[in-house]
Amino acid sequence: MNYSPELADQYANRREQFNETDAVFVKELEIIGVKDKAVLDLGCGDGRHARLIKEMGASHVVGVDVNERMVELAKSKTGESDGVSFAVADGRDIPVEDNSTDIVFSNFVIHYFANAGEIFNPKYSPPACSGGSNW
Repeated sequence: MNYSPELADQYANRREQFNETDAVFVKELEIIGVKDKAVLDLGCGDGRHARLIKEMGASHVVGVDVNERMVELAKSKTGESDGVSFAVADGRDIPVEDNSTDIVFSNFVIHYFANAGEIFNPKYSPPACSGGSNW
């Protein structure tokens, strides 16, 4: 899915207006526990959650998004951050080593998939995830 650069920028700017959704997100991640975990942020958008997960103590966060412009925004907003990286990819082809991820996180993404069950079904969890916590 390719957004125009203007639309991606507008999304990233407007997303900042909806911080209340992050409170639920943070609470859930505190329960799961991300400290010293490798986390995959599927559908990372402008990287906002990837940065927050790293601040919460994750050892490494990989953010992936199908949209090149969103990944560009994520990289520019994050800068040269140790332990956070971004790549263009979708949920079917995740560019990480098998069993290299402890937690797969995804927010505001499910509605983009025609058949979300093929991506978000625990029976088919990605080989990237070592198994502990996923979906």
